[in-house]
Amino acid sequence: MALLSISHEDPASVTAQELPLWTNDVVVDAVAVTQVPDESEVSDTEEEVRARVARLDIDEDILNALDADMDNAMRRWRNLYHQRVRCGTNKALWSFTRTVASVAESVFNKTENAKLKGTDARRVTCLLVTEHGLCSFLELIVSQDDFFSEYPDFVMSVLDVVIAVVAEAEKNVVVLRQSRELIAALCDNAWKTHTLLADNDGVDRFYPLGREGVRHQLYFVMLAIIMPLTTKSLGSESVLRKASFVCWFYSPEMEETDGSELNFSTIMLDYAITGNHGTSKSRKNLDEETVFSAQMEMMKLDILPAFGAKAYLARLCKTLENPKLIDESLNWAITSMSKSVIAHSEFLNELSPSGALKAGVECVNRQALKGKPGKQSDSLCHFLGMYTTIMKTGPTRHHPAYTPLIREGCIVEIVSRALRVCVTEGQSYGLTYAMCLNALNALKICVLPMNKLSAKNILRKTMRHGFRDDWYPTLTFLRQTRPRASVGEHDRLLDTWKRLGEDMGFDEDVQKADYERELRKALRHCTRTECRYHKDVCPVRVRACKGCAEARYCSSACQRIDWKDGHKSRCKRLNGAEGPPDAI
Repeated sequence: MALLSISHEDPASVTAQELPLWTNDVVVDAVAVTQVPDESEVSDTEEEVRARVARLDIDEDILNALDADMDNAMRRWRNLYHQRVRCGTNKALWSFTRTVASVAESVFNKTENAKLKGTDARRVTCLLVTEHGLCSFLELIVSQDDFFSEYPDFVMSVLDVVIAVVAEAEKNVVVLRQSRELIAALCDNAWKTHTLLADNDGVDRFYPLGREGVRHQLYFVMLAIIMPLTTKSLGSESVLRKASFVCWFYSPEMEETDGSELNFSTIMLDYAITGNHGTSKSRKNLDEETVFSAQMEMMKLDILPAFGAKAYLARLCKTLENPKLIDESLNWAITSMSKSVIAHSEFLNELSPSGALKAGVECVNRQALKGKPGKQSDSLCHFLGMYTTIMKTGPTRHHPAYTPLIREGCIVEIVSRALRVCVTEGQSYGLTYAMCLNALNALKICVLPMNKLSAKNILRKTMRHGFRDDWYPTLTFLRQTRPRASVGEHDRLLDTWKRLGEDMGFDEDVQKADYERELRKALRHCTRTECRYHKDVCPVRVRACKGCAEARYCSSACQRIDWKDGHKSRCKRLNGAEGPPDAI
């Protein structure tokens, strides 16, 4: 792995930016009003109304002029833009752009706006693009280095129009051809001036939620590009991916709503890191070496210098720790994590301190505990691949890269689970025998030298505890599931696993007796009575409560619930701790 010396700034601590000129004499209440709500919105609470981004009203005279004489309307719009004060107060331009945006909204929302009075929004949009140079005009606007510092309603209105153009490009090849340079210019500028998309209290004093509103509009632009279209049809994939990363990085609030928004966020991340579309049907079988090289280059040369490993992994943690992350969205997030952190030593160095490693383990555990049956292989194969790569980067004895994998990465448990899932879910996708055998050979490099350390060494104890829990049950499972097909591969996997345990000094008969005793005492079940794994054997390793060492839990979520439900009064808490002793 080639290592580079990288210097970067932490985008989480954006330096104080100079306030744009429009803040000198404009406040949102003076020029922008939330549009009159529909009847369905009348019941909204005062807090919900305040949480909306205020938008300018639509000028019906401008709307009529646009419909009556499109050429003259475009000429007027251009003139207003060229006569503007950069980032200043340009009310006529703002009003005109907001009105054009109202037409655009009808295109991508596929709804009729009463104020359009029967105007065909799609026809107007197509004519503006094909006959009146709309895309070249928008390209000029979005490529300005202070575009995202302009009055937020103006920026949001421009992005509304861009979304409509992208929606039409899906259906109209002429619009598609004319929109390519526009999309590339917008994405390139979003990347180069990404700090202008971060929250800024100074700007928000004059336009509450303005930066957030702009971010969300750019977010929807990128979704409109990623979801229905192949990126090859638009070109400029590199800048598209970087703009997607910016949208994901600065919009954690998008993951705090319903599950669909979380899916969209992980689609954005997945596309940015791996170059894949968010839906599995759209994924292409490309040359793996070419794809991998592009991913490594983007992380090392773009993401790391611009954002830094610490900020990236802190943001990634917020996604991974979301309890709604499951199945496809979990797979996209784990894939992105696994592909990105192996790109540079700075990411690896921050993997444990950032909490991302622990969050990743909890993710694959969540999939095992709560995911759809038969859906572990895809995410687990990427997680296992990340572990294998890390283990192979440090082939020297006692390499520091091994420490977090053993201490909090549950390395033995993850490998043994992968062996079982590879068999139960087949090898049509995700895990394969070859991948698991590769992981086992890497595990040898990691654990055999560590097994020679002092018996008092904490890492050695932790590593051997993993083997005590998982070696014999997995060995028995592999024997019982020997298939008729792929017998040779299965037997090689079984023999390698058996020899590894024996090389570690474990005796099969002793481990068998210990395992059967644990089953009799329900030591592989969750203590919380409402958990499904209170009766069934847990598919992940249960952890003992650190306070009493008696209660056992399948997850930290179960432990927190049981703590509130009564374990708090029964537990022999450590050091008088006020909260539940962490079992994970």
